Amino acid sequence: MEKILERLKNPLYAGLAGFLAGIIVGLPILGWLIWPVQWTDAAPQHLRSDLQVDYLRMMIDSFNRTEDEGMAIKRWQDLGSAGQSALKELAQNPGKTNPDEIEQMALLVQAPIPAIKQSDSASTPKGEPEAAAPDNAESIDTESEGLVLPGETQAATKPVSSKMNLTLLLSVLCGLTLVVGLLLAFLLLRRKNSTEVGEEAEDEFEGYSGDEMEDMSQGEATGSISTPAPRQSNDIEEPPVVQFMTTYMLGDDLYDDSFSIDAPTGEFLGECGVGISETIGVGDPK
Repeated sequence: MEKILERLKNPLYAGLAGFLAGIIVGLPILGWLIWPVQWTDAAPQHLRSDLQVDYLRMMIDSFNRTEDEGMAIKRWQDLGSAGQSALKELAQNPGKTNPDEIEQMALLVQAPIPAIKQSDSASTPKGEPEAAAPDNAESIDTESEGLVLPGETQAATKPVSSKMNLTLLLSVLCGLTLVVGLLLAFLLLRRKNSTEVGEEAEDEFEGYSGDEMEDMSQGEATGSISTPAPRQSNDIEEPPVVQFMTTYMLGDDLYDDSFSIDAPTGEFLGECGVGISETIGVGDPK
């Protein structure tokens, strides 16, 4: 966990982690499961091929009723490139659509006239009455009044499902926000506690000498700890006892300036310089 947090401090890794988390949450979870994309206001050219054939049937029927050529041409243009394939499929299976009406529509929209297959229902002359329906047709219609069509069921359940999806989406977003908030709060508190502990330890041992620190370590090992009173650090710097200034010439191997350190009372305190450092350094000085 510590290694992951250290890596996330890098902006590059943090950006990659956020990008991957956004893709995982947004694309498969929100985009496919919770709130899938729904197409609205689609043109007839985006429908399935069978629905495009039904649209063409209704277009021909509407033209035969209204004889509005401008509206018929506009509806044909709404089919786009799928209009010709829908016209061929309708010609192969005209159903109850009159083949003459299909040919008339093809001439109106200036489309190639496909080979039209004659059907039994379409070949019946308009003047002749259709065959009588079976005797039980009336009873079938009466029984079907109590049935619910799939389209009606879907239309009734669509608002409910949309509301449920929205509620579920809001719940998931609230849960994710809560988890992220708790994680950030945990990290901040942990970082704050570690910083306070470090500052307290630093303040506790500030100003103690080496012997006092050693005594405290031995007391911790034996179980008897006697902590001396904390000392106040003296931040005021005192001036040096004495200062010296010398000049070194480049290439002077015999450079050996040394100075004696005397107290203001004349007492000898020590010596400083190059000669005294020979006993400290390693090898021959140059």
